[in-house]
Amino acid sequence: MSMSQLIEKLDQDNVKVTGRMIRHYISLGLLPEPEYPHQNQAIYTMQHYILIKIIDSKKKLGLSLNEIKDEIKQKIDSYLTNSHDIDIDLECLNEKQKAKAGWSNIDKKFYHIPLY
Repeated sequence: MSMSQLIEKLDQDNVKVTGRMIRHYISLGLLPEPEYPHQNQAIYTMQHYILIKIIDSKKKLGLSLNEIKDEIKQKIDSYLTNSHDIDIDLECLNEKQKAKAGWSNIDKKFYHIPLY
């Protein structure tokens, strides 16, 4: 979405933000750079939308932009630190699915054996 579309979407959620504020958040590292498919065409994503809503709610609680940046960084670091655990969980799930599929194949083989 374009910056104006992002601002409009945020305005519908009663989040008042300007293009200048968005660029400031990017310069501070609170928001990632948007994609630039063409020289003067920035594309913003739902990640920008969600982060701006988080920034707005934290500002309303009285946190400074630096405090908000630290909080967001801690959450990201925590996610990245725990991503190894997520990989292990996914690997276990895949193994369970493979085992279940294997038992299913065994069941099918026994189904075809005549029992007389």
